[in-house]
Amino acid sequence: MSRIELALSPRNHVTFNAQHQALVLSPDRLAPGVAEALRGRGLRLVAAGRPSEADRGWFAEVLPRRPDRLTGWLGHFQAWLSVQGEEEDLGVFSARKDNVWDWVIDASEARWFAEEVAPPGYLHLPGGDLTDELERQLAGAADGDIRHPVYIQYRAERCAHSSKGVEGCSLCLEGCPAGALRSENGVIGVQAELCHGCGLCASRCPTGAIRYDYPSLNGVLTAC
Repeated sequence: MSRIELALSPRNHVTFNAQHQALVLSPDRLAPGVAEALRGRGLRLVAAGRPSEADRGWFAEVLPRRPDRLTGWLGHFQAWLSVQGEEEDLGVFSARKDNVWDWVIDASEARWFAEEVAPPGYLHLPGGDLTDELERQLAGAADGDIRHPVYIQYRAERCAHSSKGVEGCSLCLEGCPAGALRSENGVIGVQAELCHGCGLCASRCPTGAIRYDYPSLNGVLTAC
């Protein structure tokens, strides 16, 4: 009897364009050898704060301090510094033409992002050292275009979040551990780049407005 193996995957993807640019927060807290190891992986390091004297040579640029604002995901982080009431884009210190950062490596004790699940490309090193898990993340995201699944589908006509300007259900917004959902003019907006596919939003949605965007097993068998 022949064996049929089916690999179900999402129908749609977004693309991360990862290159070599890494913004390092609290570089003075990096464990010995970590900056060298990161450079050995081909990353161009820019320090947001003063690194140790031993590590200074591994950084292409040294900025005066941590950014005041930071947003984004793998291949598209943006950071700003407030100077005399004005925001300065730290992307000018990235070697990318679009002035963005591919990675944010944070050696601070407390994580920058408050969400339970951090954006792809953000590596937190509270002890200053690379863990096996962080090593796997770096190894699994080679430079170039990386396809990231769009895990969920949203149907506004079914959504009970807002009707005629009256706010209603917010179960998905309250439950998303990655902060991938936003309320935009009464409509739920999905930031696919931040979504890790945990499915909590779909499981909490009472109307089926949000659901997994995986093909059904019946659909795959029919296509075969």
